[in-house]
Amino acid sequence: MPTVLTKLPCGIIHTDEFARHLGELYERQRKAHRHEVLSLDYIRCASGAQRGTAWWQMGWVPEQSAPATHRHHIGGVEVFIHRQSLKGLRGKCLHFAEGTVIVKT
Repeated sequence: MPTVLTKLPCGIIHTDEFARHLGELYERQRKAHRHEVLSLDYIRCASGAQRGTAWWQMGWVPEQSAPATHRHHIGGVEVFIHRQSLKGLRGKCLHFAEGTVIVKT
C-alpha cells in the first residue's frame, strides 16, 4: 500500500505511519500528562565535528508553555513544535518504519 503524505501549513510533511505512531504514543501516555501537550523537538548540528547529525525527541510540556501559534495537528493529535524545531523540520518528512522515526529530506 502506498504511503500517504500530508503537508502541514507550517511546512512539515508527515506520513500516515508517523501520524498513527504519534496517536498510539499519545493514547498510551495522555492519562499521566493532564494539562500538558505532546511536544516534538528536533535539533540538527550545522557545524563542528557533529555537523549533519540530528536528534529528535517526543515529550510533554505544560499547556500554558505551548503557545497556540506553535501547536499543530498531526493526525488527531495536537503537537507543540518549538519555532526552532519548526525551522529545522520545514520541508522535511516525518515517517515511522520498523519501530523508528525517520526524518527524510
